[in-house]
Amino acid sequence: MHLSEGVLPLSQAIAWSALAAPTVFWSLREEQRTRRNTPSSSVIMAGATSLLFAGTLLPLPVPVVGATSHICLTPVLALVVGVRRIVWPPFFVLLLQAVFFAHGGLTTLGVNTLTLGLLGPLTTVGLWALLRRLGIDGAFRLAFACGVGGLSVYVADAAVLAVALSDVTAPATTFAAVLLGFAPVQIPLAVLEAVASVGIVRLLVTRRPDLLPNSLSVSWRKSFSI
Repeated sequence: MHLSEGVLPLSQAIAWSALAAPTVFWSLREEQRTRRNTPSSSVIMAGATSLLFAGTLLPLPVPVVGATSHICLTPVLALVVGVRRIVWPPFFVLLLQAVFFAHGGLTTLGVNTLTLGLLGPLTTVGLWALLRRLGIDGAFRLAFACGVGGLSVYVADAAVLAVALSDVTAPATTFAAVLLGFAPVQIPLAVLEAVASVGIVRLLVTRRPDLLPNSLSVSWRKSFSI
């Protein structure tokens, strides 16, 4: 789900955009540095951006509740290309979708970039590291980290909407209502996010292990080998 055009008061939209701008610039600088040092890194980034565009543009039906939404994909892509590099692709993907497909919006571009491109990936990478410390590895570690990372995007969306739609006396009530409204849609999608993430990584490990970052442990790669 993208937050739609007009859902935020102008002052909040400007504030979120002001926060997002330096984050996107920071990500682009990291992308330039990475490509200078490793020109072949552009291959995986091109694939990641294309996958992100397709996955976030295509609505996925949830028949039980009669709603549609989509998986995030940035959680697993953050593990593959790094948190710093995964911020700018959502920005450009969301911009194209807002301009050409009326999906999302220009006034919500800043907040959508921050939740999809920064919060979800940071949550995933943090959980990934925590589970490693706990001795948990393999497919469960990947699936859990990416599934929760995807959910964190929608929890953040609920918080943003609560601030935007409620009066100053009842943001918590609005947040709870929005979160409960999201739950029937997003919990199944979190499971799908987890399964898709394992599938993406398994495909890379078995077909193009050269595109995976060196920072990933050998044991992690072996966990997904056929």
